[in-house]
Amino acid sequence: MGELALYLHELGYVVDAVDYAESAVELAAAQAPDDADVRFLLHDVEHDGFADLPHAAYDLVAFRLSYAFLKNRTRLLNRLREHLNPGGTVCIITPLADALPADRRDIALDEDEIALATAGWATADRFDADGMAVLVLRGPAAGPVSFADKRRPPRVS
Repeated sequence: MGELALYLHELGYVVDAVDYAESAVELAAAQAPDDADVRFLLHDVEHDGFADLPHAAYDLVAFRLSYAFLKNRTRLLNRLREHLNPGGTVCIITPLADALPADRRDIALDEDEIALATAGWATADRFDADGMAVLVLRGPAAGPVSFADKRRPPRVS
């Protein structure tokens, strides 16, 4: 509902708060104080291009209670690496699957999913409290690049 966006603004950040649900964007914008310099944007980070956002790169990208709902998390994190300023940070705030009843674990991350999210970063700090994890990812690590020759397909007559 925009609480994190407003808090980051109070800390001095220029904030683009995005959500894929129009109702969430409208509600957050309506609840924000008139003097809050926060852009509430309708944007789907999984499907919309990053070129549609107001800035080419960001110092901080935060997922508050939303990361578990993304369908292709690894692909998205890899794309986000290209849109972080040098020294930029990705912060994921998520419930832990072990802390929830079995029928609610789909809204949380388990240890394997956390390991995937933190792989490939120079620094991946984790802070746990009250069934929640905060993952702070910095410095996209360059990995080895592999490729294979792609030959011309055989001619079909």
